[in-house]
Amino acid sequence: MTIAFLGYLFVIASEYIGFGNYLPIINVLKLPLISSAILVLYALYLHKVHIVLTSREGKLFIFFIFLTFSALFHGFVRSYALEPLQQQIGYFLLIVVGTALLDTMKKIYVFLGFFIFLHVVLVFVNLNHIAQPGRIVAFQAGYFMGDGNDFAWGLVSSLPFCLYLLTHAKNRFKLVLIPCICFYLVGIIGTQSRGATLALTVSLLYYFFFIIKNKIGGIFLILLLVCSVFIFAPKNYFSRMESIQHYQEDSSAMNRLKAWGSAVEMAIDNPLLGVGAGSFNSAYGRQYRKEDDPHRWISTHSIYFNVLAEYGFTGLAVLLLIIWNNIRKNKLSAIASSETSKQSSIDYQWPYFINMGLIAYSIAGMFLTGVNYPHLYILTTLTVTTSNLVQREIVKS
Repeated sequence: MTIAFLGYLFVIASEYIGFGNYLPIINVLKLPLISSAILVLYALYLHKVHIVLTSREGKLFIFFIFLTFSALFHGFVRSYALEPLQQQIGYFLLIVVGTALLDTMKKIYVFLGFFIFLHVVLVFVNLNHIAQPGRIVAFQAGYFMGDGNDFAWGLVSSLPFCLYLLTHAKNRFKLVLIPCICFYLVGIIGTQSRGATLALTVSLLYYFFFIIKNKIGGIFLILLLVCSVFIFAPKNYFSRMESIQHYQEDSSAMNRLKAWGSAVEMAIDNPLLGVGAGSFNSAYGRQYRKEDDPHRWISTHSIYFNVLAEYGFTGLAVLLLIIWNNIRKNKLSAIASSETSKQSSIDYQWPYFINMGLIAYSIAGMFLTGVNYPHLYILTTLTVTTSNLVQREIVKS
């Protein structure tokens, strides 16, 4: 079990750090792929695959993958569905493995610490990019954190894990976690991502109103984080945030609005299944591009409009249900955990921190396209695993 758990951490690290970029031999030997295959077989051996397959979230993911598969037969460019299909199957299998291996809160804590460490390493490795004026789009990380916006999205979605450990760990660990919080803020603010800044703001408001009981302490912590923003923010940060008020003069914002409008048109023309997974750009450039638009290929810059265009209203409903069911399940886990014995190994506040990550993911996702990134899969793994642990403790009590 220990070796399998370490193998799981290796696969996660390979995805986020991009080991193959530093050691090409890893990609040549297909080590992450082989490790993943062995871990899936091990999960089957443990007879724990049912944890995901019987969960509502797992069924929704399977249906979403089926919609991607169907694009191989109806998509605008059918072959473009292959890459998202591979990504979705791969990350879904990581949910299967994660829920099989993260079978105690101690292992979840170890995973959280390791996951935080990965993001701190990524910020450290990319400090030279973050510190430079302007916005760099060549971050050294996994493909899903390759530009500033995506990089900040990954950080803001996992920041609640760091905040949870900081507020619940023993004092000697807090001395390590405080610098980690600083690295997170450097990464989020340094990229000047407006979507990530909005996600950070909304998730902190959720933290204040729905998680923390000591409101005075919460105000102090939030003020400390706000002050840190002023400390770590680059020169252009505040002027970039102010540009939100004048979006008509911002080419990036206007391109988003054009893309969102085209996504709606695609969904209206193809309401059930959309234009097919991976086909938005091609459908836009060949059929939905306006005559006065200088760009032939553009991105939707929104997971919701991307899914709406490529999967139709059916796919959008499935995505929203995945997010909603995660949030609902975490709330139920928190309530159930608080009602069990005081000897419970599961802190009733922990599921709310997963929800904080889901909210940050969902808000930033309004302006970013990566619906096939691993963030939602990681959050779902923690949701299903925590729910399973809570149900086990209820049975024991």
